[in-house]
Order: sequence, then C-alpha cells, then structure tokens
Amino acid sequence: MTDETGPDENSENGVLVPEVVEEEIESSLSLREKQLLKDAVRFINQTVKGMYLNAALRIGDYLLTVFFNNDLKRAVSNYAFKSASLSSLCRRTEISLDRRDLAYMVKIAAQERFIKQIDLDTSDLNYTHRKYLTRLPNDGTKMELIEECVKEEMPTRDLLIRIKEIESSEKTVKSITAERMIKSFITRMDRSMEKIAIPETLSEPELFSGLLPDTRMALESKTMQWLEHLEDLRSQYSDLLEMLKNDESSPP
Repeated sequence: MTDETGPDENSENGVLVPEVVEEEIESSLSLREKQLLKDAVRFINQTVKGMYLNAALRIGDYLLTVFFNNDLKRAVSNYAFKSASLSSLCRRTEISLDRRDLAYMVKIAAQERFIKQIDLDTSDLNYTHRKYLTRLPNDGTKMELIEECVKEEMPTRDLLIRIKEIESSEKTVKSITAERMIKSFITRMDRSMEKIAIPETLSEPELFSGLLPDTRMALESKTMQWLEHLEDLRSQYSDLLEMLKNDESSPP
C-alpha cells in the first residue's frame, strides 16, 4: 500500500480535520493581528541582535583589558593576536567562537571607547555596523562616517559601500609605499633566516663532550630562550598567513 498524505483525525470524536497551510492562517488574521505579528518579529530580531552585540562588547572588553592591558593601538593593529597566550586561547576547541570572531570583538570593544568620545547616540548601530567600521582607523574620517550613518539611518550594505569608497581613495596613496615595505621586509627576513641557522659544526655530538658545565648550562638556558622567542615568532607569522588568506580584498 502506498503512503498518502491525508487529513488529520481528531482522536476524541473521529472527525477529520483538513490540513491548514500557513498561508491560510495568515489570510484569516485581522489587520490588527497581522500588525501584532509584524511588531513581534521586529522586537524578537532586534532583541536577539542586541543580545549578540552586548555579548560581543563584553567579551571584547574583557580580552582588551586582560590580554592587551587596555592598549587600544595594539588591540586594533593587524597583528593584535600575536601574543602567544592569546593565540593559544584562540586555538582552544572548547570555545564556541573562532579566532576571527574574537579579533572582531576586541576591535569593536576598542572602537567603542573611541565612539564614546562622540556626543552622539549610537544605540541604533548594530553589530554588523560596528564590525564594518573597524575596517577604518579611529580618526576624524571614521567619526564623520559614524555621524552620517546614525543621522541617515544608513543600512549596513550602504555603510559597507561608503567604507570601500574611503578605502579605495586611501589605497592609491598607500599602495606604492606598501609594495616597497613588503619587498624590503621579505629581503630582510631571507637574510635573517640565513644568519640564525645553526652551524653544521653544532650538530656533531663530540663537540659537546669537552664543554665546561657552566658553558653547557649557559647554552641550554639560551636555547630555551631562543625556542620561546621562535614560538612567539611562529605565532606572529601564523597570524600573518591567516590574515593574508582571509583578506576580503584579495583576488579569488
């Protein structure tokens, strides 16, 4: 026997109740009831957005205080997550937020302290507004854009367009300098890597057999310090690689 979708049966009186679709329910509502539904949807969505924003601000402010010692400049830099302890936190699997989420929350919290300097009610700016605004430095240009965004009740998509326009006008000036800086950095790093490589002679076990105890202990202590420093550098370069991979402006 083939299964067929039929009407539901009322178990109490055996009356068959026809299946009512959502559209029929909506059409049977009065204008007042439809408005109540519309208001309820708006209220719930706004409340949920507000809850997420408040949580993001609390988390960001906590990280800003604990891991950056309230250093706003370092917190909003591209290498904000270069500290080994914070990088380790981001890699903890029991945290429901990833590294990028936490980075945005720190930047939003730092930006919030900048926004508080403006005598302007920014309560209508949602999380996405604030996230997009972190793309710009905390300066006069951002201040003017925030005022424009609030007064014109700018949707997030329009705000993103304005931010990209600002970035595009600034990128032309910075591009040549950035190209030179990066090429110079690559050259310096290549030279540095060659200089810090361990000499082949230090890989021979017999070299250490006649070392004085003080010399051996000094080398062990220094090697541990170098390893810690290299681990911190590895974390920084991992952040750099991740930033390059996640760069929204990079070509596909």
